[in-house]
Amino acid sequence: MVVVGTYNMSFAGDKYPEDIPTFASEYSFHLRDPLDGEPNVDGEPKVEGVRKRTFWNNAKKHLFKFIEDKKPLAVGLQEMNVKEIEQDFKVDDKGGINGIKRDLSDSYKIVSDKVITNDAAVSIIYNENITGKFFKKKTLDNPHQGGRPLFMVLTKKEDEIYYLFVNMHGAQDAPNGLFEKEFNDMMQKNKDFLKTEVEKFLNMDPNKIINPDHIYIMGDFNDRYDYIKNFKINDKPVLYKGDSPKACCHNWDSMGKERVQIRKEKTKLNAADQVGENLSEKVQGKKPSDISNDKKEDQKIIPTDHGFAIADYINKGDKVFAMDADAGKLDIYKSEYNIEDDGGSKASDHELVYMEINEVTEGEGAAAVATAEGAEAATEAAATEGGWGLPKIFGGKRKSRKGRKSNKNKKSNRKTKKMARKSKKRGKK
Repeated sequence: MVVVGTYNMSFAGDKYPEDIPTFASEYSFHLRDPLDGEPNVDGEPKVEGVRKRTFWNNAKKHLFKFIEDKKPLAVGLQEMNVKEIEQDFKVDDKGGINGIKRDLSDSYKIVSDKVITNDAAVSIIYNENITGKFFKKKTLDNPHQGGRPLFMVLTKKEDEIYYLFVNMHGAQDAPNGLFEKEFNDMMQKNKDFLKTEVEKFLNMDPNKIINPDHIYIMGDFNDRYDYIKNFKINDKPVLYKGDSPKACCHNWDSMGKERVQIRKEKTKLNAADQVGENLSEKVQGKKPSDISNDKKEDQKIIPTDHGFAIADYINKGDKVFAMDADAGKLDIYKSEYNIEDDGGSKASDHELVYMEINEVTEGEGAAAVATAEGAEAATEAAATEGGWGLPKIFGGKRKSRKGRKSNKNKKSNRKTKKMARKSKKRGKK
């Protein structure tokens, strides 16, 4: 089993441990974090009147529970905080990338980078025992909306097997959020940008063009209307199977029980006879400011009657993609660290999404799986009729002697009838 995950950990909960600015998209979410909450770090005294990474520390525990439980090949992290482009280990820094790096086991490595526009950082955690060692990386800012990183990492095994990991925090056109086509135009730009830059990354050395054996694309693509279903990297399809989950977000318009239909296209709004036809199947939550025209109304804690639980999320966009031979279905990971008793999140305003792939990967653990499969096949073989059975992976049970004899008689009868038909036909001539 191969597992790959993606998790937007919510930068505001880490970067602003005391007073989160109202411009943060997750402002309403962090209002749920009580000022006199529990200690955030084991052994530290309780701090009255101060939010001190309560939710971010829960997100970190949730991430490590996922690693312990699912033993993933890799996890892409968005909205990370990093003080240096090449992060050094600092004993006194318990937040951001160091807060994760310090607690990873020896087999897991974390590599990170940021874009200068707003110091937005992304990370990729990978199991070095399976993927091989770090080979090279590249980070780019999105030209369509600054502060949205595209992060590419290659690892290499001794037998020249390459793993390509891509982590993207996608640009979005929020002002056009109520218009499906115009919003998705930006999703197409994200898709084209990723494809172009990843292929450049792989082909940057004309004397050694890299053709990865495994490709995994992770990210928060801000793809609220689920436009991006697949990529094509050097003519290789990279995709997921089935539907993507509603993993975003704790915000007035991206969650709620009362929902409003958006428009298919902005340009058709002026045609009165097309207003009804112009409605999309996609929906958004209803913001208080839609009624009051006062944006400050959207900077309040989201009440129960609006719908504040993870089950009330509307938007998609947190996804994992894999090469077609490897691709699996997407799901949301849940643990005691991310869901309150009332169903709301107590970690991040995004959910950790992962792909499960029924495949044996090279490296540690593969031999044990192969042995288990062999034992299962041998058991099936022994259980079939008269000791003539074959494992199902080779076509199922072998027929008994009686069955084979019956088939032989059927073939003989068919041959006799065929000869009779030919003889009759010659007689007619």
